[in-house]
Amino acid sequence: LELSCYAELPRTSQSRDRRRNGIFFLGKPARGSFLNQRPLLGAMLVAAGKITPEELEEMIASQKGTGKRLGTLIVERGVISELELTQILSNQLSVAWVSLEYVNFTDEILDIIPGELAREHTLIPVHYRVDEHKEPILYVAMDDPTDIEAMKKVSEYSNTRVRPMIAPLSEIKRAIETHYTEERKSISSPS
Repeated sequence: LELSCYAELPRTSQSRDRRRNGIFFLGKPARGSFLNQRPLLGAMLVAAGKITPEELEEMIASQKGTGKRLGTLIVERGVISELELTQILSNQLSVAWVSLEYVNFTDEILDIIPGELAREHTLIPVHYRVDEHKEPILYVAMDDPTDIEAMKKVSEYSNTRVRPMIAPLSEIKRAIETHYTEERKSISSPS
């Protein structure tokens, strides 16, 4: 399952308008139901022998008390690294992961999304291309590639199809702070 803001629909003017006006997965409006069919992170870690079922139950109880994501708690407790979490979530969600250290952030790619949108949703554009049907596609690194609202906002702002990629949260925050600086705001904003 490839997460994309737009799945391939029959090429009619009506379906093209539907694709541009909303987020669709597998030809249907995104509602998150596909997320219920994925293996759970905790179950994957128990199966891999990283934690016991008892430790998982304890972390889930702790999660409810703190409001933090389970993955965040697992990394904080040193069970796995942030990179390992990213790779596991990539596998779980069938979304490509990217190491932002190797991305060439050009002015053209960064100008597609404003810094405030990047900060608000903790995401950063990493690649832009036009597909065989001449439709623009923007690849965006996110720590939560299931955040449909964030993808919708990016799609609406950029007027592109959006494909999420997953990256470690610390790398995304570092890239945002490095590339969306105050100096950049004054250079890229219209006079």
